[in-house]
Amino acid sequence: MSPVTRAASGEKRPRPQLSQPVIIAAAIELVERDGPGALTLRRLGVALGADHTAVLRHFSGKDELELAMVNRLLEEALAGFRPSAHWRPTLEDLARRFRAAYRRHPGVARFSSARASFRPAEVEAAEIIVAALLAAGCSAQRAADTYRALANAALALSAYDAAAADQGGDGSEELLRLRDAAGAAPETLPALNRVAEHLPGAVRADPFETVLGLLLDGLAAQLPEASSGERRG
Repeated sequence: MSPVTRAASGEKRPRPQLSQPVIIAAAIELVERDGPGALTLRRLGVALGADHTAVLRHFSGKDELELAMVNRLLEEALAGFRPSAHWRPTLEDLARRFRAAYRRHPGVARFSSARASFRPAEVEAAEIIVAALLAAGCSAQRAADTYRALANAALALSAYDAAAADQGGDGSEELLRLRDAAGAAPETLPALNRVAEHLPGAVRADPFETVLGLLLDGLAAQLPEASSGERRG
């Protein structure tokens, strides 16, 4: 039983030996159970069975702890990762790993997508992405520009996807309402009315994969001819 679960049940437990990994794990569990707003040093101390000031011997404050939590998600994403011989499978695999890690921890994902931790896992991910872009034939400037765009897009998409999955929605209700709105006002919404019958079926398309494909297709279209074969058929 974890420290947070024991605290929630009221079970008496021995005073833990605190360390950064123990604190990070407890903080992630607290956020996943009660939401991002639940993360305070005092509540974390209760979950750990220690005075909240003990956390400050390992982290300078809540902000540093949150950055460590972000880094932990990226460590999970990178665990066992091996770059492919080609740039596109490398970037696809990495983006999907980000998504999987965020879906496992949707609470942390809500505040992590816009946080730059500058910790080892984030730097490692940046190295992998830039190396793939250079191998694809990007110039140093284009690789730098594209890295930022791809990383931001992958993390933002992952956070959105995690939040949607956590709320249990699949977008079908939104699409049905959009279809009905188009049908009710065909003259003022001609474009939507034209595709209205297809909107309910759009829920079958995975937005994450659709956007990822568009981004990488766009990149492939700008690469030297030798690399254009990476484009999806």
